[in-house]
Amino acid sequence: MSLIVDSIFTEWRASLPEGSSHPNTKNDYHLFLLKEICLKRGISENIINSVILALEADGEGELSPEEKKKAYDQGLEGKGGSAWGPKGQDKITHRVKGKSLEKLSEPETLDKKGSGGKTGGTGTETPKTSSDTNVKKDVNTLFKDPETNEPDKHFADTGGVVDKEKEEDTPQKKREKTLKKVFDLFIPSGEDTDVGAGKFRVTEEDINDYKAWIALSPEEREAKQKEIVEKQKEKIGEVTDADIDKFIVDLEERLGPKAYKSLMSSIRGKGAPPPKYTTGKFPKGHPKEGQSIGKERERQIIKHYIQTGGINPMNGKSVPFGDAQLDHITSLDNDGEDGAENWMWMEAKINQFKGSLNDKEVEAKLIERGMKTVDELNKEMSEDEMKNWQTQAEIAYWQTRFETNDMANLTEKSIDEMKGPELKTLVKAWNLYVGKGDPRYVARYGVKKVTFKDKIYPLSRDNIMKPDKKDRSSWGLEMQPDGSLKKIKKIKTYDQAMAAYKGDRESGGRGGKGSEIKQGIIKALTGINSPFKDEKGNKISIPSKRDEKVVDGMFEAIEGLKIEKKRDIDDIDRAIKANPRSADNLKKQITKEPKYQQLRAGMKAAIGKGNTKKPDNPEEYNRLKQEYDDWYLSKWKGWMSLIG
Repeated sequence: MSLIVDSIFTEWRASLPEGSSHPNTKNDYHLFLLKEICLKRGISENIINSVILALEADGEGELSPEEKKKAYDQGLEGKGGSAWGPKGQDKITHRVKGKSLEKLSEPETLDKKGSGGKTGGTGTETPKTSSDTNVKKDVNTLFKDPETNEPDKHFADTGGVVDKEKEEDTPQKKREKTLKKVFDLFIPSGEDTDVGAGKFRVTEEDINDYKAWIALSPEEREAKQKEIVEKQKEKIGEVTDADIDKFIVDLEERLGPKAYKSLMSSIRGKGAPPPKYTTGKFPKGHPKEGQSIGKERERQIIKHYIQTGGINPMNGKSVPFGDAQLDHITSLDNDGEDGAENWMWMEAKINQFKGSLNDKEVEAKLIERGMKTVDELNKEMSEDEMKNWQTQAEIAYWQTRFETNDMANLTEKSIDEMKGPELKTLVKAWNLYVGKGDPRYVARYGVKKVTFKDKIYPLSRDNIMKPDKKDRSSWGLEMQPDGSLKKIKKIKTYDQAMAAYKGDRESGGRGGKGSEIKQGIIKALTGINSPFKDEKGNKISIPSKRDEKVVDGMFEAIEGLKIEKKRDIDDIDRAIKANPRSADNLKKQITKEPKYQQLRAGMKAAIGKGNTKKPDNPEEYNRLKQEYDDWYLSKWKGWMSLIG
């Protein structure tokens, strides 16, 4: 008999109220005292409840496991015998009848003295001291496992006192720990990360990892991805709907409504899928009939991230969700499917480098990248640094102008004459000034559009026009390279036309047309939207033009520094051109070869009036493209073996 159990029983008997010489398992208050003693000793509440239920099992009061769970879920606890009531209160609100609980019409007070009644004792017992030799010590129910009802040696030896180190080593604790790690990968760290030009530049390590990946067969890549999933499965088991539900609830609680909404929008759009995977509801007859397609994609992406731990199979590293891109192993542009079996996680910079290229194109690009000279790499870094510096300097300049009521040289004409980079910094500064969500915010990205019958329609990435249900002539139109619209013969109905449009990816995410952006910023800086005011506080618009240019010292200083930085880059560029082994010069030599010219001309002829995805002569184009990819890769491999 365990000394700990002896000790608990002795303390329990000594704590009984006056008039009770022995613990009575049918007395509510006696069992309440036992529970308090066990809790003080650090024994698990689940074990205590199981022991008390076992003590009650001799007579009335035993509930079925299902009913016990219901009772605990309602915040109830056993009070002894057939009595149940609110946890931590001296009150009985329910009693066991048969194998289920029945609520009392009025609550009863817990019997603390053992004076009889439904659960009490006789109240006539003679008190005995804690050293009484007649105390019954063999309380076998305290040794039973609550799950199996078998003898529990660990509990007999420890009295249920928790060993923290061993507790952390249980499968459930390991699962919780792993899920927390994955959860934390979803939460922004708050640390500074690379931004601006150069953030997608790949390193030598990235190149080597990618080369090793390219060298694997499709079966080997699939096996590597499966190995990641299996290892994660060993830690967490199957990922259930309940896991995903909890994950989503915890994300919203941790991030707050605004950041949570932004994250879920980002999750839905991971991998830039066609609209058919993100919009609408599942059709009749589908297992998830009537449910949101986009919401289901969010859940499947979260599930996949949990199942893989966000690990990139190329390098075995977990990628924080904010830095990760969902890559399609076979790209959507190359007829890959959008689903877990075709997904893998990788750093955004690697996915940007890969784009929609096939393996041979990527390998050639990797070799070219690996053969860049120090000057070429320095030039890249200098150009990136200059772009970032120039962008930040010009944004700060324009933002200061808006905040200090100084329109400087801004006119409608000067905006209309701005080139891409200048316009970009002006608009970005304006958007920072007004804030996202403000009606004056100027969108810098948009979808491609086409005019048909004096009406503007959006286009998909493959130039399929969004149909108008009321206009049959708009169904199944595809824009050709010359800008004309051509009917797709196989499309006869509106649903077919919409399916063709939705089955392709929308063209959003690209820079909007310069003319549209210019119109947007001019509108924002004129009339009631203008941030500028006269001396009386009235709104004033930027002028249409100026006869004389206003001299601005700050802007002139920025331009002067820009010229100096450009001069340094030009010096590096001259050194690159003078080096016959620079990757730029090696590439030029390849493009001058007759074979290069011949294959490129043949592919162009096979495309005809179509495009690379839908050439006029697909068989000839695919044959020449494969020959070109093989030849181009062999040339770079040749340079690599020659130069090393």
